[in-house]
Amino acid sequence: MRLKQILWLLLLIGLALFLFTTETKSQTRPITQAATKSQSSQDLKQGAQQLSVVLADYVADQKIVGAELLVIHKGQVLVADAYGWMDKEAEKKLQPDTIFNIRSMTKPVTGAAAQLLIDEGKLDLKAPVSKYLPGFATGPGQDILIQHLLEHRSGLPMTMFVSSVDEFKSLNAVADAAAAAELHFTPGSDFSYSDAGSDVLGAVVAAACGMSLDAFIQSRLLDPLGMKDSFYELQENDPRAPRLASLYVGFSGSWLPHWKAQGEVMYPFAWGSQSLYSTTHDYARFLQMWMDGGVVNGKTLLSPEAIQRTLTPVSHMLIGNSDKEYPTGFPNLAMHYGQMSVLYCDADADSNADANSSVRIIGHSGSDGTLAYAWPDRDLILCMFAQSRGMSLVHRFEADIQRLLLAPETNTPPPVELVPLLGYYLPESGAMRGRRVEVVMLHQKLAVDIPGQMVFELSEPDADGWRYMLFEPRSKLKFEQSGMEEATAILFQPPGSTEIERVPRMPDVGEQVAAKLPEKFQRYFGYYWDEDGQAEVKFYQLEGALAASHPKVPVPLKFSGPDAVGFWTMDLNPTVRIRFVEGDSGEITSYEVHVQDQIVPRKRLRGLL
Repeated sequence: MRLKQILWLLLLIGLALFLFTTETKSQTRPITQAATKSQSSQDLKQGAQQLSVVLADYVADQKIVGAELLVIHKGQVLVADAYGWMDKEAEKKLQPDTIFNIRSMTKPVTGAAAQLLIDEGKLDLKAPVSKYLPGFATGPGQDILIQHLLEHRSGLPMTMFVSSVDEFKSLNAVADAAAAAELHFTPGSDFSYSDAGSDVLGAVVAAACGMSLDAFIQSRLLDPLGMKDSFYELQENDPRAPRLASLYVGFSGSWLPHWKAQGEVMYPFAWGSQSLYSTTHDYARFLQMWMDGGVVNGKTLLSPEAIQRTLTPVSHMLIGNSDKEYPTGFPNLAMHYGQMSVLYCDADADSNADANSSVRIIGHSGSDGTLAYAWPDRDLILCMFAQSRGMSLVHRFEADIQRLLLAPETNTPPPVELVPLLGYYLPESGAMRGRRVEVVMLHQKLAVDIPGQMVFELSEPDADGWRYMLFEPRSKLKFEQSGMEEATAILFQPPGSTEIERVPRMPDVGEQVAAKLPEKFQRYFGYYWDEDGQAEVKFYQLEGALAASHPKVPVPLKFSGPDAVGFWTMDLNPTVRIRFVEGDSGEITSYEVHVQDQIVPRKRLRGLL
């Protein structure tokens, strides 16, 4: 494996954008669907073409590096377009049927493998994990059931990987570490999305079938489905290798290469949570199986009971360990979780029984920017694959799907009084300094697209002109505007702060102005010692920001700040903060890394030469 050490902080970057949507199509489907307005393939094709134009604009505006769009209606391909770069530095354009690292879109494949074994009586849904993995017989995980793993209700942490993707030698080693991990809650009592739980499920599948996870999935799922361009690893001189897309990380307008596709994959072995590579066409075949009630080429691959188990909502889809539900760009829908499936249900379906009868969309997403949706009552599939980790346009792209493809009658011009507010604004201080913030329309309402985060819908203005972020009502903003002239700035008040930040409008959409790092911060420049990694870390100025270079990290790391108490926040992973430490005479002696509940000191060696 060429890239031995992958950016450890990226394994902590929040939850992957793991979006799901699910519905089914055949007589065996257990979910009843409300009647949907009939649309002809021609009408849908026109909407798909308009959506393709929007995606091309996203690429041109550097919201993503490159992307492929596939839309299929009743088995007919309406659009199969590719835009941007497969490898920007090599000037290699992205082509249709590019192969992508689909990250968390691996989870439903692992889930389907488990359902196959449940169908065959080789895996017991209600059995403890210890029945298949003896390491769970004692310790914190002894009460975890197979069902808990499938439903993300095990209490296991987000991930067992801390330093690199080759931190463990096998999937069983990951499971053994998870068996000893402290649980966030009593198994079965709550929901928390967990890569660790999905990896344990992968190890369970391997133990129950007597084969490696990837070998079982290849023979029992990928081959029967005709997913010929989907795999976990590549053999030397595999003809598919040149079709692998390189991976980029960052945010809108600022993308850095993270992993280069040079004939090999990123992972040392197959994981249950991620590590599958695939194409838009292949993943559409996987979605079609769910729409067809588990029937593939006239043969039953998954039983009606397996479909029922997978697509029955169990929990509301929550962000991390919070009580906040995931927002979606599809109006009047809310995200639920079934068994290795996220299900878009009618928003007013509160009970599991109601939600089960109101599932509208099935699918999944991956944290590097891959999205897939299926509408069984429309016999419609859409896959949009990108390799831009940190993109914030999922919510916005879903709204584009709604107005252009699903409900074109809602695609109307924005109210004239809101037009002067739309456009780009550029923060000059704080954590978002130097990032383009865009004010856009979402379902005929104002929203703010914050790079590296998400699109926040805004409330109507109060008596003083303040608009509140609906997802985070402690944040508010209003526009600096004279009459109906173009707004000149946003006045923003962050949550818990009494200070108001003025964010001026950018003079030109395509222009980014890099703020110069104040001279007083240059005393932080120099070399520091990473005891854990046994390497020197260099701090310097990069494009007007404080940056760090680590010999084991493939990209430079930028930091925004400092805040009122001296913390700098890592742009690529806001959960990582650092603070520089002064000696008695005022000289910089070290810096501290604050991540999760840990504080790690890094001693200063010398200044820049």
